[in-house]
Amino acid sequence: WFLQPQLLSGGGYGGTAGQLEISEYITAFIPTLIYGSSLSRDISGLAIVCALALMGVGVYVLWGKNRKAVLLCLLMGIVPLILIGIVSLRLNVFVPRYVLAASIAYFVLIGAGIYAVWYSRNNVIRVAVAGISFIFVSALALSLFNYYFVNDYAKSPHWRELANYLNLRVSPEDSIINTSADPALTFYLNELGVPAEELYLPANPDQPMEEIEALIQERLDNDTTLWVVAQPQSGWENAHAPEGYLRENAQRLRQTSISGLRVEEFHQWQTGTLNGSLPINFGEIAELVGSQLDAPPYPDNQLVLQLVWRAVGQSEIPLKFFVHLRSSDSDSQAPAAQDDQYIQEGRTDTSAWAIGSLFRDAYSIPLERVSPGEYALYVGIYDPVTGERLLVNDSASDSALIGTVTIP
Repeated sequence: WFLQPQLLSGGGYGGTAGQLEISEYITAFIPTLIYGSSLSRDISGLAIVCALALMGVGVYVLWGKNRKAVLLCLLMGIVPLILIGIVSLRLNVFVPRYVLAASIAYFVLIGAGIYAVWYSRNNVIRVAVAGISFIFVSALALSLFNYYFVNDYAKSPHWRELANYLNLRVSPEDSIINTSADPALTFYLNELGVPAEELYLPANPDQPMEEIEALIQERLDNDTTLWVVAQPQSGWENAHAPEGYLRENAQRLRQTSISGLRVEEFHQWQTGTLNGSLPINFGEIAELVGSQLDAPPYPDNQLVLQLVWRAVGQSEIPLKFFVHLRSSDSDSQAPAAQDDQYIQEGRTDTSAWAIGSLFRDAYSIPLERVSPGEYALYVGIYDPVTGERLLVNDSASDSALIGTVTIP
């Protein structure tokens, strides 16, 4: 970094990590440089205490035998951390991966501590250090296990899977909010030709909250669907600004996870109609005027259906809406999967909604227990107290077929 004056002067790449935080030397740098980033917070506290204790023993023992070696280890372990802190005053690069070489010094001191005390004649000290060493080695083993076998600690996020998922669902009018500010996702989105706009929000830890909210509100005012994806950078004070603002000011239509990466879909509460061979009237209370269904595949085992309702009347009590997934190969009316809810999760209801207004609603149908095959989607409205359903288009039918879906 010190050999790149253009960056340090404020031009070019500004980094996507955080700036200098002294406390993170203990809470983030030392744990990561010794154990990696695959330990949970519940365990890392005890693990780092054990590592520091063994390092302290190593410094004490070696100091009396070879002071130059101890000083060299201390310089190797401390100077890089100081230098990255200085650079982080100008660039957002305060992360352990840039000073990985410092970990060599830590392991030399820890190894020296274990070796020296293990051959001590004091049995009490030997037992104590053996216990600490056992915790230290166990934490290392657990870190390796998490790294290789637990998806939450994967070395690289599954950006390709996320990009594939978005490519099947976004439109050119949508915007994707990449909360991680990681260019790797940008690469895969461009590789697949995902048509939507991509925004880094927050773009850096210093981006004002007001600027983030203004950018989001501008798109909501333009009737843009916003997809909030990935996990934000840890340590950024503005990290959760996008989803926080959207949850207060927009309707969430989807909440899922693709290979451990968060996906949320938002739209303004006001809506127009969606495509569909409609309208369909339900008991002179509601009219279905549009629908939008996810296309396969469904890697998150979740089928999302969006419906737009027009209020044509009011009921005595709030009614519930249902979506049933029924097998096309069976005469049974029993659903293979379903979602029942009050419209817009209770934000409004059929006993008080404004007649003539349009209301968008989203339904999530779980597919974990659904066998592959052809299915039909039926929609209906019912009284949650009596179970009585509204009739469709003044017929004897109490649910309407709105489409079919293939579960691969």
